[in-house]
Amino acid sequence: MKNIKAVIWDIDGTLLNTEQGLVSAYQYTIEKQQLSSKTVEEIKGFIGPIPQNIFKNKFNLNSQAAQFAADIFRNRYKQYDLLKAYPYDGIIEVLREIQIRGIAQAVATNKRQDYALEICKHFGIDKYCA
Repeated sequence: MKNIKAVIWDIDGTLLNTEQGLVSAYQYTIEKQQLSSKTVEEIKGFIGPIPQNIFKNKFNLNSQAAQFAADIFRNRYKQYDLLKAYPYDGIIEVLREIQIRGIAQAVATNKRQDYALEICKHFGIDKYCA
């Protein structure tokens, strides 16, 4: 670890398990838009890519309809589902240890910046990352 100057973390699936909130927001949007139903396992496969691409590719929506669905998804996620997450066991201790060793840490994510800042602050990750 001598030569390591910085560590860049992803939020979803690395620092935090955000699956429940993301699945919930997709389920809400699918129901609200009356899209074809998907199983929880199918919806878990949506995690990662940007939502408008998911709605376009998985539900055959045109660009405008996919953007509208993505807006519903994002609003729902921000207002109700963002904090339905939890840090993976031991991750805060890992962040603390890396900080003690003087290694810089940062977060890179596909999440909107306001979401990333809020979730990092809520779970105390912001204390360890620049």
